[in-house]
Amino acid sequence: MPGGSVRRRMIIILTTIGTLPFVVFAAAFMAVVGERLDEFSETVSSAALEAVIATARERAIEGPRRDLPSLLLQATDEPDGSRLIALLRDTLAPRPEYLALIVLDGAGRVVASYPDTGLAPGYVYRAKAARAAPGVTAFSPPFQSDTFGRTVIEAAYAGERRSVIAIIDLEWLSAKLYLATASPQDRVGIVWLDGRYLASSDPSRMRSGERVDARLLGGGTASYADERGEYRVLSEPIHGSDWRGVYFRSIAPIRESVAVFSLRIVMLGLVSFALAGLIAYLAWRRFLTPLTALTRKIAAIAEGRYDERLELDVPEELMDMARGINSMAESIERRGAALERSERRYRMTFERNAVPALLLSAGDASIRDANPAALEYYGYAPEGIGRLSIADLDAVGRGAAAYAAADRLNTRHRLSSGEIRDVVLYVSPLELDDEELLHVLVFDVTDQRLAEERSVAALEEKTLLLREVYHRVKNNLQVISSLLSMQASLAADRSVSTALQGAQDRVFAMSLAHEIVYQMPDISSVDAGDYAARLVAYLADEYKVPRDRVDASFEPMPLDLERAVPFGLLLGEIVSNALKYGTPPGTDGAVRVSLAAERAGPAGAVRLVVEDDGPGLPPEVADKGSLGISLIAGLADQLRGVVAWERPAAGGTRVTVRFGSADEGKAR
Repeated sequence: MPGGSVRRRMIIILTTIGTLPFVVFAAAFMAVVGERLDEFSETVSSAALEAVIATARERAIEGPRRDLPSLLLQATDEPDGSRLIALLRDTLAPRPEYLALIVLDGAGRVVASYPDTGLAPGYVYRAKAARAAPGVTAFSPPFQSDTFGRTVIEAAYAGERRSVIAIIDLEWLSAKLYLATASPQDRVGIVWLDGRYLASSDPSRMRSGERVDARLLGGGTASYADERGEYRVLSEPIHGSDWRGVYFRSIAPIRESVAVFSLRIVMLGLVSFALAGLIAYLAWRRFLTPLTALTRKIAAIAEGRYDERLELDVPEELMDMARGINSMAESIERRGAALERSERRYRMTFERNAVPALLLSAGDASIRDANPAALEYYGYAPEGIGRLSIADLDAVGRGAAAYAAADRLNTRHRLSSGEIRDVVLYVSPLELDDEELLHVLVFDVTDQRLAEERSVAALEEKTLLLREVYHRVKNNLQVISSLLSMQASLAADRSVSTALQGAQDRVFAMSLAHEIVYQMPDISSVDAGDYAARLVAYLADEYKVPRDRVDASFEPMPLDLERAVPFGLLLGEIVSNALKYGTPPGTDGAVRVSLAAERAGPAGAVRLVVEDDGPGLPPEVADKGSLGISLIAGLADQLRGVVAWERPAAGGTRVTVRFGSADEGKAR
């Protein structure tokens, strides 16, 4: 009887609810928790080791490989003296891992060093790093430096005439490694080929020359024990070097966590057991009898006696269920009729659709039905296409899983003639007669793909040609700039030399615009901030003004190509005047240049400000005008902007240019 069956099942369920939590916790807790804690520990250790390797690679390997070639390139033509020392100082400033930088000539004699290492110029320095081929950075084994009283390594980069050596502080690197450990019981290190510590979170191991057992450095996870405890050891190579990172993860915290967590889970299991017993008893008293009666009525309705109704004399908790089942019995016939009408409407829509449509089995993607448009498109008869699956049509090899997982799918289908066409499929799951199906609409996009490929090829060809044009223009302008520079150096008249220098600066501004264009992904515009930064740096070097006396601040912003050259010429003229008249020899004047979007002005407006605190422009130049000032006014008009000249009370000159954004320029 249904009532007896429900009663038996209810007894089993209540008994299971009361006993299952305790049995599950007692049987599976230790293995599952221990395994998860091991996985978590290994994940934490691996993450910490990756961080250590990244720090060591950046600070002690990739950093010197970037810095030393750049430093040597600048130091090769730099004479001895303060400028070379300043170059070394500027390179060392942002690199706390560098204890010193040393420049040697081709014979290994000291040319300059920073900071003062006691190595006088001309002293023959015996490098620890083996001399590598030009263009390759060589690293020495670790050694104790008497000069610095620390354990260090050397990184050396040699050129044709000079070489540069960086002294890298392994004590500093060790301090960084200490911060990477996940717990105080852990330790981490960087080791040499022979297992000797290059750096360690415990620096005493590095200073004492301790070595890591080679069996721990083979990769993967290994076990290790010493007087301090047991460890899980992970090691990985540091790519681009002969070094390895090694992490010793202490097992003690894991075991302590397992013990504490075990006790808490056991207590939780006992409490759960008691609560489950109480709930089972209350459920038995309140719900079992009325639920048995409800089950009998439900069985009668399931047998087709839709006139049966559930009695509403049941506990309040079951009242909604009883009413819901009564409503269900009343609506089953109505829903059956509605479902039949819905199936007829779907069949009409499927058959009369002008777009090819397929019905596929969701399990094996066999074709269950195809509308007339699909039969015409693929060239099959109804009985022929019914013997196929989607794998027979898909020329790419996609199977049932790909179709079941996609809402929209790009693929290629094979027609009965053997022709392969590009198609876009729109897939919708549906259920019909208790079978899961896929409704697939097929759109042919072959012609569209071919047109797009032709358009992309034509665009790429035009873009390549434009880049070549800009590259050639840049090269020609650089030739003109070089000719002007040679002519200026030969001119006896200073005014002629100055005029040629100004012309050379203007040609460089135009050349730089074309150089930036062919380097940009989008050749229709340039980054005005990058353009301005490179142009100001060039002018500061040309007028021999130290970089620390030029305060430059440029926001990145697009500038359409039509206005890039006028912008560069305008900026070059104003900055040249500021460097020439605002920082004359014998003064400590400074120049400030900024390019930013107007915060309070019209949307998209840009403001360029160049000011100095030196003597400023001579009155006869500022009042009467000159070629440069006239050119500034004309260039401002080309940018559709306005230029304002001011003489602040504190002295100097301020020039402000306001013009529209790149988008505004394109709109006009």
